[in-house]
Amino acid sequence: MNPDLDGLLGDFSPAVQGIALSAREQIRELVPDAQEKVIRGYRAVSFHLGGAMKDQFVSLVLHRAHVNLQFARGAELPDPGDLLEGTGKLMRHIKLREVRTVQDAEVGRMIEAAAGQARKPAGSQGP
Repeated sequence: MNPDLDGLLGDFSPAVQGIALSAREQIRELVPDAQEKVIRGYRAVSFHLGGAMKDQFVSLVLHRAHVNLQFARGAELPDPGDLLEGTGKLMRHIKLREVRTVQDAEVGRMIEAAAGQARKPAGSQGP
């Protein structure tokens, strides 16, 4: 595994580690071309579809008792299941408190939608 990821995970409980690893696996399975970057200072694992931070579409931010699945342009995502939290201009997140939440089909659809929107310029419309 990635030594940076190992170092980050080592700061958290086995429960949080399990949630983070399950979410990471889900993202990598749904978006196999995503590039991953551990940002230890932010307790985060960022996923992007280009070389710059502006190309980030989702990240995992680890907390003491949960993991935030954070969508860079979440305010632009359809959210029929009303899963997204947050009030920022663009950023939204889903609090993952259990591994089974990661495996929810709606969460997977949102990850795919976020990757799809990352492949288009910000503010663009249509498919």
